[in-house]
Amino acid sequence: MRSRNNYSGLEPEIVKQLKYHAWRLKQMKCFESQEIEDIEQDLLLEIWPALSKFDRSKSSLATFVDKLLSRRSNNLIHKHMCIKRGGKTQTLSLDKEDENGQTLMDYLADDHCFEDEISIRIDVSKAIHQLPESFQTLCEQLKIFTITEVSHMSGRSRAAIYRDLELMRPMFFPTSVYIRRCEQFFPQCGI
Repeated sequence: MRSRNNYSGLEPEIVKQLKYHAWRLKQMKCFESQEIEDIEQDLLLEIWPALSKFDRSKSSLATFVDKLLSRRSNNLIHKHMCIKRGGKTQTLSLDKEDENGQTLMDYLADDHCFEDEISIRIDVSKAIHQLPESFQTLCEQLKIFTITEVSHMSGRSRAAIYRDLELMRPMFFPTSVYIRRCEQFFPQCGI
């Protein structure tokens, strides 16, 4: 789990703090799928512009970099926790047996209907294509990003996005029967 990155030309204090904060982030579930080298590089990119603001009369370089990396690390943690299907999830094996010899697959209900899911996806897709272009764009963004991320990307408030979703809700009425029946397929749409 040691980094193989080489930071020749950087102050040793910066490298030491960078490696420590990357290691600290790597211990968290939302970063466990990332390589430690990538985390280090992300942190370095986060702090690089601010390094020029260092003033030796106010603090030591190690203290300045530590405070800077602590704040940037917290920002990265917040960003990863906001990622859809990210931060608060963990990977489970469906084939791992418990003390009774049962796998997780044995406990899962087998009432998932693939045909219903396909019907819902087709009906929702048709409903989205009948929306005004601004609503279509919003729906396409919400397939990938969270409302917070769409808000940051578009420069609109989350309240405005929620209002748009309320305006769209009646336009999905013909598909609402399917959606109520199989709500688990579309939790991210807020419909």
